[in-house]
Amino acid sequence: MPDHEEIVVRVARPEDADGIVALVNDRIGTEDGPEARITLDDPRFGPGGWTVAVDDDRIISVLGLFPALTRVGSITVQSAFIEFVATAREYEGRGLVRKQIELAHRISAERGDLIMWMVGIPYFYRQFGYEYAVPTPHTVDLTAPVGASTDLSFREASVDDIDAITALQGHMAASAVIVAEHDQLLWSWYIASPVYRVVIAEREGTPVGMMRIYDDDGDPLVFDVAAGDPATLLALATEAAGPDGTATVALRPGLEDFVANFGETDHDGYAYYVRVADPCALFKAVLPELNFRMADSGVEFEDGELLISLYRESITAQIRNGQLESVTSGGTVQAPVSQGGCGVPPDLVAHLILGPLGALELERRHADVLLGKRRALMDVLFPPQTVDVQSWVWP
Repeated sequence: MPDHEEIVVRVARPEDADGIVALVNDRIGTEDGPEARITLDDPRFGPGGWTVAVDDDRIISVLGLFPALTRVGSITVQSAFIEFVATAREYEGRGLVRKQIELAHRISAERGDLIMWMVGIPYFYRQFGYEYAVPTPHTVDLTAPVGASTDLSFREASVDDIDAITALQGHMAASAVIVAEHDQLLWSWYIASPVYRVVIAEREGTPVGMMRIYDDDGDPLVFDVAAGDPATLLALATEAAGPDGTATVALRPGLEDFVANFGETDHDGYAYYVRVADPCALFKAVLPELNFRMADSGVEFEDGELLISLYRESITAQIRNGQLESVTSGGTVQAPVSQGGCGVPPDLVAHLILGPLGALELERRHADVLLGKRRALMDVLFPPQTVDVQSWVWP
């Protein structure tokens, strides 16, 4: 086998497309190769959205870096999803994914992504700065009741429906505070995908609901559901399941209350990987939302300084007239509580800003989350969040 030094890791080129598809087919699955091909053939994305490791002319490892947006309350920040990570079997264990992850992180930072999301194998990506910050949704198995009827009609979505899809998704996502959203580009791929069915529900010709369906060996998994009421949700699930069938529905925020009488929900204990490379930059970006939370709390916070130590670096903001301003990054602060501040380890930053636990619960669970005298303020700034993650694949 060639020496490791002969392997080149770089951004993919047009001539790499066939090799990328072949490797995805071989290592991820034959249904995934055609999806990779769709992204490679799209001039809006193409091979430049992929990284590869190349041994001579052979593609031996690949990674896709896809655009996304993350909404934090009233603020939307640029983000990314990493998907389609694969390495040829005989080249595993040689650091090729690590090198591609590092390249993807550089690309992501250069274009201004503040949050990176991923669905991946257990533990592996924690080595690269990712944390399990957001649990995957609960699911429920839904079966059509006998004699059920609906005034809805159903049809496969087309690219002409993307604006309607975006509107339906936006309406559904309003139930959450934190939302990782699909880029419209991805919706065009899902519609073209041989793996998923994107189905629109209409009432008198007007789109009122939708879903994306994955056929898991005859057991439909339904996600990205947009439904405004329990009847629409049940009708969508019934359409996905077919006569006498059952569909497993992923329960994003806004749907949980609809299924109270439909059966027990389930959860596999898994979570999404999240990476925040520059906590201070993200803090600055969401500052208007944090200040809204301060104002909305009704609590009067005295002027002063908020110090959040990440132990190897720190974030400082000034509190003036009940608002945060002048956010700056700093160096190591090992004993923040003694200086009137608080401490959050860097591998819990995504939990703090984006997760469902909130600052107080993080302090209860982790010995190195220390809120000190700023406990009340941190509770206001970082309460438990409702989170809606729209990922390419089901975890």
